[in-house]
Amino acid sequence: MKNIILLCTLFVFANISIFGQTNSDKEVVILRVNQFLKTNGLESRLYIEIGNSPNHSFKGKVENGEAGTVRYTKNDGMVSVFTNEVDMLSFLINNGYKILNVYENNIGSRPFVNYIMEKTIILPTKTE
Repeated sequence: MKNIILLCTLFVFANISIFGQTNSDKEVVILRVNQFLKTNGLESRLYIEIGNSPNHSFKGKVENGEAGTVRYTKNDGMVSVFTNEVDMLSFLINNGYKILNVYENNIGSRPFVNYIMEKTIILPTKTE
């Protein structure tokens, strides 16, 4: 049921961004976090989804790394590796993303916290 509501919400936001704006667009990312206890404390595994749009600002820069990390490659080739949700959320917020929704679900038998985040992209105005 939560997944159906989520899909409907994303569909509405996608339609608003397509039909309701002429000089801006929206980008969405989903950050999934799986946390579990280990002998040395709480460990997080991060997974990010940016979709398949070839125009997404993170296309080719953000990828899921090994052992539940997220890798970001800067324009100069330097790589930042995120291993926890606080640093990843701070990075996304500093890059203009705002949290739209946070919800929990299970994928298989593993619990995840999902952060749906959106960023407004200002498009160049068309001159005629």
